[in-house]
Amino acid sequence: MATLTAKWVYTNNQAATITIASLSNFGIALSNTIDNTTTGYMSMDLQLQITTSFAVADGGLYRLAGVGLYLLRTTDGNTSGVFDTVLGPGLSITTANTIKGNNPELLQILYTPAAATAYKSSIRIENLPGIFKFMIYNATGGPLDSTGSNHYLKYNAKTLQVV
Repeated sequence: MATLTAKWVYTNNQAATITIASLSNFGIALSNTIDNTTTGYMSMDLQLQITTSFAVADGGLYRLAGVGLYLLRTTDGNTSGVFDTVLGPGLSITTANTIKGNNPELLQILYTPAAATAYKSSIRIENLPGIFKFMIYNATGGPLDSTGSNHYLKYNAKTLQVV
């Protein structure tokens, strides 16, 4: 009987293509489509950095101000297909594609109580879908910082390789 040996293979820090700079309050940014049907990533370690530009008002709606990071699964299995970006009652947005299907999966909320501050987070996601995007939702109370290099969404993905 033959023995099969496998090892974990990691990608280098890859940047998702997404425009976060100057994202307006209640604004949404969508990443490029990631086609996992050929890469077969099993999990990803995500690194998010956003920089605020707006001083959060004391109390009220914005005392828990933050940025939401979501995973959007395609609903038709096509890389140019339909992605759902419905956040909840009264917070539906549309993109170039028709919006149908499953709701986005909330991965993390990054709370951002101070102005002109860089906030960083890391999260691991498992059981990745075949085709997906990431979505950033700004609920900080104001626009994010306008300098592109002050924001990023990077990932290290891993998969198994037979050796």
